Amino acid sequence: MKIKTDFVSNSSSTTYIAVMPDDLTEEDFCRDLGIQGVTPVRDFLVYLFDSIRNNSVSFEEYIAKNTNDWALELPVSIVEKIRKLKEGGCAVYIGHFSSDGNFLEQFFCMSSFEIDSGKIYINLVNSFW
Repeated sequence: MKIKTDFVSNSSSTTYIAVMPDDLTEEDFCRDLGIQGVTPVRDFLVYLFDSIRNNSVSFEEYIAKNTNDWALELPVSIVEKIRKLKEGGCAVYIGHFSSDGNFLEQFFCMSSFEIDSGKIYINLVNSFW
């Protein structure tokens, strides 16, 4: 029997896609998702918004760096949502969350959800692609 005595990683990451107006503010983001004023949920949404804005790449940049045509693997319904929002002037962002990050990043990494407010679309479903 072999026993591993060095570092063992048990980390994971989850990729997300977010589509929203390029000029959307943090306040608009929270309001569009139904949160107004100071609430505990607002902190989660602000972290999500900041991560999308600061730790993501554009859809075009992602495709240019990744030769795999993964977009063809997306369900048609999601591709259609992305297309409509993009035609309406929205930007498409790709990013990921890691279980090695802070508490909120871990929360988003281990959560699965889809947000579709009509103006904002975020898909953070495990094994999305």
